[in-house]
Amino acid sequence: MITFSQELRAKEGRSNDEEQELLAISALIDYLHKDHSATIASVDSLLTQQEIVSDLLPAILIPGTLFLCVNVVEEEMSVVRLLDYDEGSGAYTLRCENFDAVEKRPGQPPTGSVDNILERATQAKKFGRVQSTWRIPYFEGVVKINTLPLYPIQYHSQEMSLREALVARGRKWVELQGVHHAVYKGVAVYGTSKF
Repeated sequence: MITFSQELRAKEGRSNDEEQELLAISALIDYLHKDHSATIASVDSLLTQQEIVSDLLPAILIPGTLFLCVNVVEEEMSVVRLLDYDEGSGAYTLRCENFDAVEKRPGQPPTGSVDNILERATQAKKFGRVQSTWRIPYFEGVVKINTLPLYPIQYHSQEMSLREALVARGRKWVELQGVHHAVYKGVAVYGTSKF
């Protein structure tokens, strides 16, 4: 909100609607600073140390933020984008999305043509947005943000090198999708037993 306000202030030739937005945001920011200055100071102090308490966790649960987590299938670091979150039942429930291979469901079964079957096999997976749900249980005391099950990527100790590694891994993963071998030498079927 503060960043948006600063960007709007810096914009030349603001429209009447933008002027009204700026007035409303300024009034809201003034109210927050006046009535909630102790909470804002607590959040600022904790975030400076890259720490958080359970009650103030919403301060880092900003929709659109990239979060770092461990992909349970591959046991590798992964990135998801926070869509929204709910609070209750002893935890914060985060709804996130990321890009992944998704199964394409053909409308009809393949015909017996080898070309048709091969074409469908290579196009069975496409990339798309996949949603996932994560939970961060309530906790007591102060914890380091990067010890949470998932946390904003900006709190990783080596954010830039991690971003580069994740992008390189993603590019490699995309390159490996699909069929890469179509010719084989040797025995294709061994034995005479039925499957």
